[in-house]
Amino acid sequence: MTSKNILLAALLLSCQCLDSQIWMAKNAQIRFFSSTPLEDIDALNSYTAGAINAKTGRIFFKAMMKSFKFEKALMQEHFNENYVESDRYPTAEFDGIIQNVPDLSKDGNYDVVIKGQLLLHGTKVSREIKASLIVKNDRIESKSVFLVPCHEHNIKIPNVTRKNISDNVEVTIKANFIPKSQ
Repeated sequence: MTSKNILLAALLLSCQCLDSQIWMAKNAQIRFFSSTPLEDIDALNSYTAGAINAKTGRIFFKAMMKSFKFEKALMQEHFNENYVESDRYPTAEFDGIIQNVPDLSKDGNYDVVIKGQLLLHGTKVSREIKASLIVKNDRIESKSVFLVPCHEHNIKIPNVTRKNISDNVEVTIKANFIPKSQ
């Protein structure tokens, strides 16, 4: 993820409250997994930018679609050209608010719910996502696992490959946030 995108995330979060504490994740990971009886499809993107405004609870992630890496080059090609159309829709974004924001200045494990909008394949869909936050040693580790139905984002799976690709894709996001000043 470029420093320009990371700066964009920081600016978006800091606009709401200039004196709030901003935490940045420069190399968050997004994994998606599709499982069918015929085939498993697994991809990882380790270049996702993220930010949390610890005061307001606003959280933002942005991922370049072409940064997803697959075991098979042909899967990666089909993913970018036929399914998510990466040239037309180069990024995926999540912009949300942590509900009942815990005090992220104190070490602890926090289970949270995040309400927001997932923009994927040019389509925004409201999501309510469960996540865990672990605050320790001036770091915030986050993890979330949730399902994304392809049809909700107008991602078409042709009948020919319907048995190989699940409509419900499991998405896992892991991020290590540090204070913006570091």
